[in-house]
Amino acid sequence: MPDDLAYVGEEAFAEILKEFNIKIDEMNSRYDLVVHLVTSAKGKEEAYTYANNSARYESIEDARKMDDLALDAYKDHPNRVIVNNETDFELKMRKAIQAVFEFLGDEKPVEKFYKYLVEIDNELKPIHKKTWNDILKNL
Repeated sequence: MPDDLAYVGEEAFAEILKEFNIKIDEMNSRYDLVVHLVTSAKGKEEAYTYANNSARYESIEDARKMDDLALDAYKDHPNRVIVNNETDFELKMRKAIQAVFEFLGDEKPVEKFYKYLVEIDNELKPIHKKTWNDILKNL
């Protein structure tokens, strides 16, 4: 809810709070944890497109402004986690999930990623030729 401030402005948001007889700190206390996923318009501009999100209507510049306002709306929350765009989207989601697990005090298995450099050689080595020939003989 506090991030609605980004979309309605301070005056309208103050009216909403007044209408519901609630203060911003009371509203923030309803949330144990706030995980802010930084918009792709900040740092992953190539991923910010209208093609993958039919509800998206903001320009990159406007998305950046809205992101700043939404982030600012929770600036006083005691448990705010910001997940930036320094990685790909899948890893960004994993970081967000990890933040929730850490907040809950649960252990989540650490995922390990391995990368291998594979050299492709069109020529069979002598040892491989011998092994291959042995296999073929036994067929």
